[in-house]
Amino acid sequence: MKNIPADTFSTIKAKIDNFEDKDFKNFFSWLYGELSDLKVRRDNHYRNLRTGSSRWITWSPRVLTFLGAFALLLTALASAVTLMPPAAGSKWAALSQYALLAAMAIYAVMGAIALYERGTDISSAYFRHLAVGIAIRNLWNKFLLTILKEYLALSSASDGDASRRRICELAEAFCNDLDKLVSDEQTEWRTEFINSLNELDQVANKGAGDIRAQMEELAKTVAKAAEEAKDAAARIEAATKPGHVNLAISGEVDGEIAVLVDDIEKIRGTAKRIVLERIIPGAHKLSIKAKKGATVLDVSEMYDVKPGVQSHSIALE
Repeated sequence: MKNIPADTFSTIKAKIDNFEDKDFKNFFSWLYGELSDLKVRRDNHYRNLRTGSSRWITWSPRVLTFLGAFALLLTALASAVTLMPPAAGSKWAALSQYALLAAMAIYAVMGAIALYERGTDISSAYFRHLAVGIAIRNLWNKFLLTILKEYLALSSASDGDASRRRICELAEAFCNDLDKLVSDEQTEWRTEFINSLNELDQVANKGAGDIRAQMEELAKTVAKAAEEAKDAAARIEAATKPGHVNLAISGEVDGEIAVLVDDIEKIRGTAKRIVLERIIPGAHKLSIKAKKGATVLDVSEMYDVKPGVQSHSIALE
């Protein structure tokens, strides 16, 4: 069996001897062989393309169907957990989250497969090449049936040149139809290729836009979080900054004056203008104890100490 390569660029290989051969049968045998080889070359080309795509055509729908069914099952499982009573559902909460994450991952894989299909055009090309192969078979059958109807008359005709012209007309019609198939397939491929590039460009732009929007939103969130953290740090710093109280004591006393903060003596002396340093901000009990003659003076009050310096006065009565 002759090994005929696959291509769509080959033509009939003719020599001067073929044109000058006056024997119609020899001329017909040569032309028929060339047309047969030409048909096989084109048919082999599209058969090889179909063979390269057949595995994808066979398995991609099955894989997508399986993944879709499994993702749907995981989603239903996660939904079922949310419908459980709180006591029982809490035990399966982690499983529900894992199921949703797995379903999201599966849907992402399915989307990637679909995007790959749209970008590579494998499925559409397979059926396009299949249609061309069927059309080549139909053209060859039509050519053979026409030859069967006319061969006896042409081979026995007295005008050999007319018979040769008729065979050449049939061969030319077959070649034109064959070339038209290739040209139409190439035009369709070019259209689908451009559409695929446009679709991929739209997907890329949309993806870039989504990522850009997410990055901008993330930047805003980070900036807001940083500002909130800065404000919180300022509030914490302000809250932890110690307070200093300039305390003024009024009233007549004999002897020393004791100043207590939260029942802890801080200062004892005769001065009536006192500085209480480094007091933690917040409400504190300020107590003043002294004597006036035989009378014991004891005054206490709650005072809200603020960060920083402030003044306060207490009267001994």
